Amino acid sequence: MGTSTKFRTWPVRAAAVAAIVFGVATIGAGGDVLFGDGAKAAGNVVGFVLWFNFLAGFAYVAAGGPFEARTVWAMTLRSVLWISIAVSAFKAAKRESWTLPSIRPAASDNTCVATDSKR
Repeated sequence: MGTSTKFRTWPVRAAAVAAIVFGVATIGAGGDVLFGDGAKAAGNVVGFVLWFNFLAGFAYVAAGGPFEARTVWAMTLRSVLWISIAVSAFKAAKRESWTLPSIRPAASDNTCVATDSKR
């Protein structure tokens, strides 16, 4: 499977350079929070997200090389699909005003019981 060369125009090269710069910046910032003095300045962070972004920085740098056009189309299709699903779910949740069940202690023992908050 060969790589496509017809897409090696200046916009693609500029995007590749931007991906590499963004990747290096992501690695630097994430690495500073994970391994350096940046944790104090970062405040409350979600560990999984921090590690994911840090590791994704390496993928940004690696993504600046040759690629297949069909991969770009496949990722675009996946992104559009999942963004559409997320937007639809958000709108449905807002329209239905979904709420999480509240948890209250049971009267007889030390267990908790979930109750429907709409009642």
